[in-house]
Amino acid sequence: MEPHGGNLRRASERYGTPAGGWLDFSANINPLGIPPVLKEALHRVVEEELEHYPDPDCKQLVTVLAQYHGLDRENVLCGNGASELLQLALQIWPKGRLLLPVPSFIEYEQAARLGGHEPVFFPLTKNEGFVPDMDRLCAQLDQCDGLVLGNPNNPTSVLLSKADLLRLGATGKRLLVDEAFVELTLGGEDNSLARHLQDFPNLIIVRAFTKSLAIPGLRLGYALGHKNTVQALKKRQIPWSVNRGAQAVGEVFPFLAEHREKTKAWLSTERDYLWEGLNCLPGITAFQPATNFILCQYKKEVGPLADALARCGILIRPGENFRGLDSCWFRVAVRSREENQCLLSALQEVLPNV
Repeated sequence: MEPHGGNLRRASERYGTPAGGWLDFSANINPLGIPPVLKEALHRVVEEELEHYPDPDCKQLVTVLAQYHGLDRENVLCGNGASELLQLALQIWPKGRLLLPVPSFIEYEQAARLGGHEPVFFPLTKNEGFVPDMDRLCAQLDQCDGLVLGNPNNPTSVLLSKADLLRLGATGKRLLVDEAFVELTLGGEDNSLARHLQDFPNLIIVRAFTKSLAIPGLRLGYALGHKNTVQALKKRQIPWSVNRGAQAVGEVFPFLAEHREKTKAWLSTERDYLWEGLNCLPGITAFQPATNFILCQYKKEVGPLADALARCGILIRPGENFRGLDSCWFRVAVRSREENQCLLSALQEVLPNV
């Protein structure tokens, strides 16, 4: 079982399909692709800047991100993807009991253990649509030292409201919110604590460019937090963590308003189109998504279904290695209308035989 989606090389080794021939629903990447202006920025770096070391402080990138969020530069740290920043955050926190709603991104538990913390799991249930009961969550958080959660959460595609987040922040516990998919979520920015950092000194927000800009191969993320927190993170970070190409791409991000509007327009139609289509298929229950991926339960084990789709050139993400899910669960990304139709058609074809 792959720990993450999007491993096209291994899929190609197993099934013989060339890496460029897959229709990949296993990775939650914006199907609009890389904005042309980003390709131009990368080309400029290749032509003019690769012979120089990148700025170890990412000064220009930090400046534009701080302006974008209405924060000071001291509140921003850039990193080699959200995963690096997640691990750094849990290294600077004093060792303790960390509450982790599950199912959630598997690296939360890994990072907690690497940081010397004791993971404490808060089960999210399908009967509640994987939405956490805030009274129970706060009660359990009272017995822990901190909380790590995704908003929206992967793989459940549930978005907590700002009111819920403010309630969690008001507990005074350490709080890490992973907002890797916020740019691919309608109403995501409205339900972020990014503008409340000064109210919660124990808050860290982690974001990534990977998904929204379709650049998972480049690795770029950033953390937002109190200036003392950011200083502590930076002391743990290796030099030149962010390469020059990634910095150049990030520096353009705040000026991609047209790309963000196109992304919202795509998501507003395709998310519900795919969700409704999946729920029309026999044996599949698709849970209502807030963002660009959908969690599904199948009436049988997913392995044969995933194998049959792979032989059609389509990859999905089996869910059994998410804590709290078993072998009957899978996740699919929302893609273009044509690609979503291909997935639904392929499922109609293979479901009677698996």
